[in-house]
Amino acid sequence: MSIRFEGTLTRTDERITRTFPFDVPEGTTDLNVRLRYDPAHTEGASLPQQISMTVYGPNGWVSEINRAGDRFEEGTDIGPNPSPGTFPTRIEPGRWTIFLSTYRVVDTIVQFEIEVTFRNGASNITLPEAPAAAEPRSRGAGWYRGDLHAHTVHSDGAWGNRELVDYMQRHGLDFCTLTDHNTVTGLPEHLSLAHDGMVTLGGSEVSTYRGHMLALGVHERIEWRNEDGTTIAVSSLADAIHDVGGLSIICHPRKPGDPWCCGCRWEHLDMMPGNAKGVEIWNGVWSDRNGEGIALWQSWLDEGHRLVATSGTDHHGRSEHFEAARQARAAVNVVYAQEFRADAILDALKRGHSYVSAGPILQLHGTQEASSSQVHMGDQVEDDGVVIIEAAWNDLPEGASAHLVIDGQREVLGNEERGEHRRDIDATSFRWLTLEAWDDAGAWAISNPIYGRR
Repeated sequence: MSIRFEGTLTRTDERITRTFPFDVPEGTTDLNVRLRYDPAHTEGASLPQQISMTVYGPNGWVSEINRAGDRFEEGTDIGPNPSPGTFPTRIEPGRWTIFLSTYRVVDTIVQFEIEVTFRNGASNITLPEAPAAAEPRSRGAGWYRGDLHAHTVHSDGAWGNRELVDYMQRHGLDFCTLTDHNTVTGLPEHLSLAHDGMVTLGGSEVSTYRGHMLALGVHERIEWRNEDGTTIAVSSLADAIHDVGGLSIICHPRKPGDPWCCGCRWEHLDMMPGNAKGVEIWNGVWSDRNGEGIALWQSWLDEGHRLVATSGTDHHGRSEHFEAARQARAAVNVVYAQEFRADAILDALKRGHSYVSAGPILQLHGTQEASSSQVHMGDQVEDDGVVIIEAAWNDLPEGASAHLVIDGQREVLGNEERGEHRRDIDATSFRWLTLEAWDDAGAWAISNPIYGRR
């Protein structure tokens, strides 16, 4: 048995959620939900339609189907043996709802059809157990390199969890993070793949129509819409992340938005930056968009906000993306954590004890003259009076130079491959300072700030 919903979309339907309620009868063991739309990709058009679906059962969220029409031609299975983006589940009878999310409508008129097929199978269903999270062997405190933003087949990626983890390890990283769009169904397997050479962190990319936000350390889905399909205030989404111990990070704030990528550019004008705790200043390989993201982050620092700067490869498993990352500058997060564990790395990130780098090694700390206590990246100077700033760098590429940036004012410290700098600064004379590495093409490394008392 099946039911169908049909309708028409136009460009005025972009950034709108349509809801389609339906009833699931007793005895149903599996569902298949399929979306078709025409045209899917108009001949000659540079971009296809971008339409997704979310499925809710009587007890809440069930499945996230990213780009449903072009990625799942045979539909999405929901039940004991589901398609990616869905946890194994028993089908509860009663009222269900489909959200149809129109991120991009290229053509003037698009005809769509949603088909839901009900299947009756064995009644004595045993759901598969989720794999247990693994924990690497202790290494103690140290600097660890890793990625905070990647996707798999559970959203719009092209690879599985094992491929993601293996890829990050081959490229010399100590930790990697799965952040699929609006779903956490890949996290159990991802967290089970940790081993003595790799920490696996979990989260998601909360992808609204006007901006994306990482929910790092949050292993449950963050709902961004109300029951009627209207959007929840993004500040409330950040609160929900913080309430369960997560870290909210504004993603790629200056990436191109419509029509290239609906929601990719941060357009929540009521949250600039609001109660967000971090900003992804470097997304993917280096581009001028990342330079704009760094400038935006530092303008927020000038306003008195304290925001952790992060980077993310945003890998989706596309081979051409791998090659671009090898040839261009793709930064990683270099984090000083008290232990080689996911919770310790997340805690260090929250404190800003980190920098982003495409190669150079940075060191930045200060000694407060009055108390002899030290401050590091991400720390606040607590004493008035003099703070002795010590900066050092290594592996600086040819043509690049190290910079000390104080409240947006940039001073070149040197262009040697390896160098160091020391100066005394009145703690009340500055709001923030960073150590950075740049050349004519762009950034090589950016530290999180030490915060002064101005």
